[in-house]
Amino acid sequence: FDFMRGMSPCFHVNGNNIDVIETPCDFYDALVLGANSAKTRIALAALYLGTGELETLFVDSLHRALERRLSDSEFLELDVLLDFVKGQRGETNSLTMLKPLAGFSNKVCISLFRSPMFRGLWKRLLPARSNEILGLFHIKVFVFDNDVIVSGANLSGQYFRNRQDRYYKIKGSKNLADYFQGLIKTISLFSYHLQTDDTELRNSLLQFTGPYNVPKRANSTPRSIFIAPANFWAYIRQFGLNIKQTDKTNEEDFVELHHHDDRDVEDTLIFPTIQLGCVNIRQDEEVTNMMLASFPANSRACITSGYFNVTDDVTAMIAGGVATFEIITASPGANGFLGSGVFSGYMPQMYCSLVKNFFELLVKTGRSCKVKLWEYCRKDWTYHAKGIWYYPPNALFPQLTAIGSSNLAIRSMQRDLEAQLYIVTYNEKLMKKMHKEKCLIMNESSLITNETFKESRYNVSAWVTSVIDIVKRYC
Repeated sequence: FDFMRGMSPCFHVNGNNIDVIETPCDFYDALVLGANSAKTRIALAALYLGTGELETLFVDSLHRALERRLSDSEFLELDVLLDFVKGQRGETNSLTMLKPLAGFSNKVCISLFRSPMFRGLWKRLLPARSNEILGLFHIKVFVFDNDVIVSGANLSGQYFRNRQDRYYKIKGSKNLADYFQGLIKTISLFSYHLQTDDTELRNSLLQFTGPYNVPKRANSTPRSIFIAPANFWAYIRQFGLNIKQTDKTNEEDFVELHHHDDRDVEDTLIFPTIQLGCVNIRQDEEVTNMMLASFPANSRACITSGYFNVTDDVTAMIAGGVATFEIITASPGANGFLGSGVFSGYMPQMYCSLVKNFFELLVKTGRSCKVKLWEYCRKDWTYHAKGIWYYPPNALFPQLTAIGSSNLAIRSMQRDLEAQLYIVTYNEKLMKKMHKEKCLIMNESSLITNETFKESRYNVSAWVTSVIDIVKRYC
């Protein structure tokens, strides 16, 4: 995977300092612990913050952290970055939850990123609960001092209880924490900021303070921003160049690290990527495609996405590749859209149709013996995990994993702002943790066969089938 060095920043860490968090409850506990122990900085990025009891307690822990540092005559930096659309949905929403924090000090910044796709005729025609199909801020990263948690989970009650996702905590990596705090601050330059005055929330509490002078109509929600691709990417690139990497480990040294088992040995490489396809930022897509294309014969990989709608490139590399694949997706009953709104309630049917089409393609290309599909179907749970585990030829444990916000789906590549980590390791303890994580998910999954599609839960309405080629571009 040497090609990654030229495509992404590279951070060297010791694999013993990476925890693989297994359950939603443990994920929540890690967030609260991070807030309670933070001394210098907290930086949070998520699609939205929920409004339930657990979310309220988490916000309380952030407030206490700010008060604690103030009592010590110190200031704690707090940056929160959410999506503009999801963050304002409902009368009680992410902004109303966070408003008490906004005026605590000038070290607190609450920002909402509005997708550059959220403009024009579509923005005016789509109802409030459907306009998110245009594009979202989808990154999920949580920084507490020099610890970083990367996940695909949102800051919402169901993600703390019974919605399965993935969560990696990298401890004591100042460089990686600097990277993600810097990324959040950089994206915030192109975002709306929560103000502290007492005027109506939707009218003037959100002010755009970025590098573009965008007028705002009086007594209205701020106008959408069209981010010039070259300018936005230039800011991101410059931010990447400014990251201080004191690590001097070279490639030859890293190759030999698998001979050691020392807590001070940096035996693991972390490559962060971002993606915003609508402005031609395709770093994650390029790394993913090159990685999948590099998998040799006798190697195996597991790919998972709660919303299975992979791109044509990924489909071609799986169906035409030589590696063995396991693919895990949500069963219809574990799909997060089950029982939702009038239109979105049909989304599980759409994903059923996409899975069936993919299954039939594997049979047609003769790859069904090397590529197996699985469905996660745990009672009373939904499935939201996404990522990749890669096992080299004849290996018992994975040497690489990809974890982050991307569903590896068409909208992840084209519409949403995503961030992901590619973790490459020689640390045997970490490899075993990664393998256990995958096995725990597999234990709740069942193999998909021809007979699966004959079950009533896989029935698909005729109208869903007729529009799937259009709708899948937005999912």
